[in-house]
Amino acid sequence: MKVLWITATIPPEVLALKKGSTSFRGSGGWIYSAANMLSRRGNIQLFVAVGDRNVQEVTLVEGKSIKYFLFPINNDCTLNAHKDKVVLKSMHEINERITPDIIHIHGTEHSLGLAYIKANGSQRVVVSIQGLISVIATYYQMGISTWEKWSALTLRDILFNSSISKEQILFKRRGDNELSLLKCVNHVIGRTQFDRIHTWAINPNRHYYFCNETLRDEFYNAEWIFDKCEKHTIFLSQANYPIKGLHLFLDALLIVKRKYPDVKVYIAGPDITRKNESYLRRIMIPGYWRLIIKKLKRLGLMDNVVFVGPLDASEMKERLIKANIFVCPSTIENSPNSLGEAQLVGVPCVASYVGGVPDFIPNNMCGEMYRCEEVEQLAYKICMLFESSSNFDNTMMRKVAAERHCQESNIDSLLAIYDKVLLS
Repeated sequence: MKVLWITATIPPEVLALKKGSTSFRGSGGWIYSAANMLSRRGNIQLFVAVGDRNVQEVTLVEGKSIKYFLFPINNDCTLNAHKDKVVLKSMHEINERITPDIIHIHGTEHSLGLAYIKANGSQRVVVSIQGLISVIATYYQMGISTWEKWSALTLRDILFNSSISKEQILFKRRGDNELSLLKCVNHVIGRTQFDRIHTWAINPNRHYYFCNETLRDEFYNAEWIFDKCEKHTIFLSQANYPIKGLHLFLDALLIVKRKYPDVKVYIAGPDITRKNESYLRRIMIPGYWRLIIKKLKRLGLMDNVVFVGPLDASEMKERLIKANIFVCPSTIENSPNSLGEAQLVGVPCVASYVGGVPDFIPNNMCGEMYRCEEVEQLAYKICMLFESSSNFDNTMMRKVAAERHCQESNIDSLLAIYDKVLLS
């Protein structure tokens, strides 16, 4: 079976082959883990198509067991790829060169899937849901007051017309593309009640298939142990735009600090404060970053929060092992892989009750939950876990997470889905 994956994220193996890089920092590394597992099956030929701004024509890059087709794309791939003649031509060429049995579009947050369908049709196409942009747009400014929004405007926002409000508008436009994609496909893969319900609301006639995510290899054998963690520390996997909920989390952190003055929060991703950079770099930041900086200063939390930079899988694993608690304070999520990774490792988890997150924490067996706007409840959960984590038993949480993210089982499920799509 020849399988073509379409993704917006350049796989780390391609980066290694092109640039000599051996690790992948940031989100998306889980796709490569799943691709590796799939490509090991003897009856599967896996091809991955991905946009690359550094190529001028469709370019084949051969990996160890996966063939990658890089195609030229401009900076607007998330929004207008389906209107780009070069992309459409590339999608048609790739399809002709491979003649795939299955076309698997990873994610609806970009318009590459729509471009493929416009160029080749929707036959034997299956779309897997990551986030749902059309839903995310609704919650983009949740917890941000009008005054906070306008007082956070930066020079960058003005020059590039990219304020928090403008970013929400962009999400809505991307959401329109998502709706168009989901309305014209017959097969959808999801993993939560949230994505099941929303895709049904968009396209009641779609065939829905359940398949959990395969996560990055590094997290399957790591284990959190209380005696080895840094006490009174919290880890957040990302926080550089509003739906990740850092602005709400800081209100909870202020309450936690009253009881635990030594509390420390480590956040993966870019250093929002840019305190060690030039003046020009410090003023050329997104409005949301300025909002966070102002809030850190106003609440007296600058010394309690550390931005540790983008992390590869090994570094993320080490941060989870060292953390006393992992928190996912998002205002909306479908199924955060970072929460799954934290549960695999076994660190005590707190997550907001939004979107598909409740599927990760059934009956509070695998963590604590709270309403995302109730910062007092979040603060209470954190303090209670600080007090009780010395006796925390992560056996059940790790077992549930290991079953949910079992690599072999998930690949078996995916192959069964491919067979059903072929027969439909």
